[in-house]
Amino acid sequence: MYEVQSPEELRRLFAETTELWRPDNLMLLQERFAVDPNRGIVRMEFLGGELLYAMRVVSHGSFNLCPSEVCNPADRPASSKAAMPVEFFPYPEVPAEAVAQGRKLVEAGGLDVGGIEYLEAPDGRLIFFDINANSNLRPAIAAHFGFDLFVRVVDFLERQLALIA
Repeated sequence: MYEVQSPEELRRLFAETTELWRPDNLMLLQERFAVDPNRGIVRMEFLGGELLYAMRVVSHGSFNLCPSEVCNPADRPASSKAAMPVEFFPYPEVPAEAVAQGRKLVEAGGLDVGGIEYLEAPDGRLIFFDINANSNLRPAIAAHFGFDLFVRVVDFLERQLALIA
């Protein structure tokens, strides 16, 4: 990920770093919004159109908000940790409005499973900026809510299989 400050800087980045948009000539460009660094962003995980859980992702200024255990393992050795690693917190207080909007997004995308990310703008707006057609389930977050993620996923898959049997 790169942060650019002007159209000229973006043109220079494209010219000097063509692997960013090769081989399919696809590039995602997002506007950067100010976020309270102590609150971070919110990621909601959905399964079968229902909210599994929400978590706050506090990056401490990092661009890497990846919630996957592979990207940001919970049990990283101390020697490999950055000074302020990305942190993930259960977020049971997710607003009903955010859940309703997330549900609409997964429904519109036809997603059985997915992660929806949003930030809370200083003026109170919820700005949805990432719709993932996959889920990066964090067992420690689900455990906080009292369930095993993988049991929920298997149960969902069994129900889906029963529909086509």
